[in-house]
Amino acid sequence: MKKIILILVTNIAVSNQAFPSEVVIPDHWNYIELSKVKIDSERGSDLDGFGVDAKFSLNDIFYLSGTFQDYSSDISEHERYLLGFGARYKINKQLSPYAQIEHVTVDSTNRFISSSINYWMLGVGISGVANDFGYKVAITHYEEISGINKNYSGYYAEIYYAISKQFSMGVELEYVDDSSDLYNYAFRYHY
Repeated sequence: MKKIILILVTNIAVSNQAFPSEVVIPDHWNYIELSKVKIDSERGSDLDGFGVDAKFSLNDIFYLSGTFQDYSSDISEHERYLLGFGARYKINKQLSPYAQIEHVTVDSTNRFISSSINYWMLGVGISGVANDFGYKVAITHYEEISGINKNYSGYYAEIYYAISKQFSMGVELEYVDDSSDLYNYAFRYHY
């Protein structure tokens, strides 16, 4: 699944100049999203759950973001909160470089202990639209500020299909080099 998402996003990003931009694409900087979350982990059991995500443009450059995710396995439960601030520069409809910083908190419980981990996540990437598709792809860096002091890097990719001017659906992938893959299957309302 990871390879399919990356191939689709790369193909759209590389070939987006060949598509006409006559179709009205939802603004993927102003939305509310509901998602099914799946985490594949090589270190333990896989996790499933749901998420709620939103982005709000302050103006043509700056935006705010927020996410809540709740996922669990047979032996543990996790809540993940992300609050972020970002900036983008629209070159044209097909290409907008962006950067975003988010503060992340993960609260975890299992049969024996509860823990909370806080870290910063920085993402730098590009986004755009081509025909009825929207995409984002980014390189990410995770700087842990509590728990074990360890830095991670990874990448993020998403691809969305516009159902209408206000609705889209898509797939997101967040890969971190600590052997965890997070997938979101999402539905967005754009305002």
